[in-house]
Amino acid sequence: MSTGAIEDGGARQSVMILFAFAGEGVHSKSSDMTLVKQSPSFSRCEAALANLSVSMEEALSKGLGTHVAPYSVVATTVVNICLCDTWKLWGFTPSAACGHSIGELAAAYASGIYTLEETLAAAVLLGSIAARKTGGMLHTSVSSLAALNDELKRSELALAAGASNVVRTGGCDLYLA
Repeated sequence: MSTGAIEDGGARQSVMILFAFAGEGVHSKSSDMTLVKQSPSFSRCEAALANLSVSMEEALSKGLGTHVAPYSVVATTVVNICLCDTWKLWGFTPSAACGHSIGELAAAYASGIYTLEETLAAAVLLGSIAARKTGGMLHTSVSSLAALNDELKRSELALAAGASNVVRTGGCDLYLA
């Protein structure tokens, strides 16, 4: 693992550097994209997407600040890749990387698991799959598992994960893993 260094009262200390990548919806249409567009990877992303018959301009204009497949998946991945490569250009090398939701693709890219082209191809594929699906996501808190079970009985929810790893299909009793 690589480490960076920080100054603390004149003494240099080694530190672990974590790159953390956001999921969809975090980057709004009003986000300042100047840093992203100045990234050494911006034009590479545009070329890689063009090879996949995807317009980066369209993905960014329709996908920032939304959860609209296939655009938001691609837009978020482009922003995350560009930020990753900008941080590396500034001399930061991650000791580890993590991502929330679609941000996991950028974490794999930052870790060297996927190339830029592979990362964007995965984003385009996931976005196209999501565009063909209907449904939604539930995020809530409840006072007890019994209350959660009552709520789930009235839904078609396929999976709920929480402190007790709850798995349930609509119309069935609650099962605890």
